[in-house]
Amino acid sequence: SYLGMLNRSITAKVGDPFVLV
Repeated sequence: SYLGMLNRSITAKVGDPFVLV
């Protein structure tokens, strides 16, 4: 996700399913 690309540390904790995309 966009947030995953901007703040991987935050999304990683939240569990962003698109963090790997």
